[in-house]
Amino acid sequence: MNLSSHLVFSIIKNTQKMIKTSKDLDVFKLVFIDWYSKSPEFIIQICKKLYNDLENGYYEPKDIAIFILYDSIFNDVFKYSSLTKENILKVKNIFTKKQLEKDKQFILDVNKKLKLNDPLKELFEIKEDGNSIIYELIMKEYITIIFYIYFQKKVLTEIPKDVIFSTEYNKFQFVNNKIINLIKGDRNE
Repeated sequence: MNLSSHLVFSIIKNTQKMIKTSKDLDVFKLVFIDWYSKSPEFIIQICKKLYNDLENGYYEPKDIAIFILYDSIFNDVFKYSSLTKENILKVKNIFTKKQLEKDKQFILDVNKKLKLNDPLKELFEIKEDGNSIIYELIMKEYITIIFYIYFQKKVLTEIPKDVIFSTEYNKFQFVNNKIINLIKGDRNE
């Protein structure tokens, strides 16, 4: 992949479009060059700064897309000013074994207090509002999405077909699946 500030801009735009449309896109596909060159100067400067960070090896291009996807879980409006090296690295550190262990410990502590019979099943269970306890814990930032990503396949296969998810939960699942694909290296599945 040929790194450039145009590629950074393309990743940003394609990821935003994927979130908005809930459709699979190749986030690394270059957008029309005039879209980039005719963008406001502050956007071009942010793209150049991110490109410089990429060149210096702070993170990979996929980490920019993962940050934007992750940010969309918590914020309805994307802000270019949030695209900083510090924020991207902070989100990148969520997807580590160390963070997963912290989240597991939090869930163990919750289970000690609630004394659930089947903690994973009960925490992932979709309630009447179309959300789960796990989703709420993530949205309140008690745990991170790495816990959800790690355990979702073990638990979500048991959810009855007639369960209705909230719009927010559907978006949450879509974004998580896109993050998983990027972590695995899949470009647009």
